[in-house]
Amino acid sequence: MNKYFTGILIGLSCLKIANAQVINTAAIDTSYAETDSKLSIHGFIDTYYNFDFNQPKSLETPYQVSSARHNELNINLAYADFRLHGENYRASFVPAFGTYMNANYAKEPQTLQNLLEANAGILLHKERKIWLDVGVLNSPITNESPVSKDQLLYSRSIGAEFSPYFVTGARLSIPIDNEWSSSFYVLNGWQQTIALNSDKSYALQFEYRPSKQLLVDFNVFYGNTQNANSRSDFRNRTFMDCYFIYENINKTLGLSGDVYLGFQQTKNAAGVEHQGRWYNANIQGKIAIDKAQSFAVRAEYFSDPDLMVANVNTGAAGFEVFGLTGSYQLKKYKNTAFKMELKSYQAKEAVFLNELSQPTKYCMQMVGNFAIWF
Repeated sequence: MNKYFTGILIGLSCLKIANAQVINTAAIDTSYAETDSKLSIHGFIDTYYNFDFNQPKSLETPYQVSSARHNELNINLAYADFRLHGENYRASFVPAFGTYMNANYAKEPQTLQNLLEANAGILLHKERKIWLDVGVLNSPITNESPVSKDQLLYSRSIGAEFSPYFVTGARLSIPIDNEWSSSFYVLNGWQQTIALNSDKSYALQFEYRPSKQLLVDFNVFYGNTQNANSRSDFRNRTFMDCYFIYENINKTLGLSGDVYLGFQQTKNAAGVEHQGRWYNANIQGKIAIDKAQSFAVRAEYFSDPDLMVANVNTGAAGFEVFGLTGSYQLKKYKNTAFKMELKSYQAKEAVFLNELSQPTKYCMQMVGNFAIWF
């Protein structure tokens, strides 16, 4: 009997079937994965120095999450970008670190605070190129992203800082024709990895690309933003934005602009329900003076009279700000960029704090950065 079992074990140990082998499902091991996909790996490091002339005591520049530390040499955003491309599936995993992540993900659970992007997608219709992606996704809203190398200027506008840079949920991407495409989102909320309540939020995006130089984007968001745990007065939020991005063929001229309008169901000081609102408009332009150097400017206006998204700590009843930014950019070497900016904000009410911690209507910053990517 022992010889019989010994023979079986020896036979099984020598058995090979089409180069396959049993996977130990008790172990976390993906080394045996069979794949026809391609893996691409990229990286990005954005270092900066920001001097706020109001010299905030907290060393935090107010109303922004990008390059927000005052009088400090630091890293705004550093990430490794892993992307898997298969014939019928795709995935991205982008762990990230830096002061941007600390500021923008502060309210997220600890294990999700370092995910700039993480999602998996499957091709639902090969001929129509319809994709379904689920996870932490880049936001379709506004003309600016956290990645400075892709922006006309270094810093982002206030309107973008008060809008989602990421969303979490599912995205159904449906091309319409050679110029038009659409995406439908089912989300956990406005900008959050976990849901605040049992309701889902929804977003719809239409993208128009008449040429390789021009992109026009229209987005709509609708969802319940009430926190079920704190029972806040905030309810349904409706948001619409439209932006364009243009770059000429030889990349000597770049233009971009964005307008948006948001409505928030809430209650006023008397406890009466009403619709709060906020809105934004910005226009940006960049012109190259040679192959390595360029100048850019941005004019912006942001208004939140009902304080729906702005968190003001000076006692001001509303938030209305006009901003002007000038930028110089040097790209002397491939995959590197140096930018220097001077930006100035003037508010209708005193929504900033000066170096004496007294309310003021003005804020001026000087920001410099050096970024490298591969």
